[in-house]
Amino acid sequence: MYYSTFQMNNIYKSENILDEVWYRIERLSSISILNSDFKTDTNDGIRQELIKYISTRINQAVEFRNASKAQTLLSKPLSLYYSIASSNLKCE
Repeated sequence: MYYSTFQMNNIYKSENILDEVWYRIERLSSISILNSDFKTDTNDGIRQELIKYISTRINQAVEFRNASKAQTLLSKPLSLYYSIASSNLKCE
């Protein structure tokens, strides 16, 4: 059993902490969750475009990670690399 904190004052216990982290990352791809949690000083049109972009990138990262589960050691590192690269969001 693992105990971990992803944010202040939140403690999660899990049998597989890596799956738990990816589950929580995948939740962030929800447009409704992003609409309620993502704050920015830009106008709403730009904010909605950023939310769509973020959601797409998170979904892509999750799909790359899920695809890597079925791959051999020869090609798995590339999918995991793209998974990390896709989840590395930079919004300015």
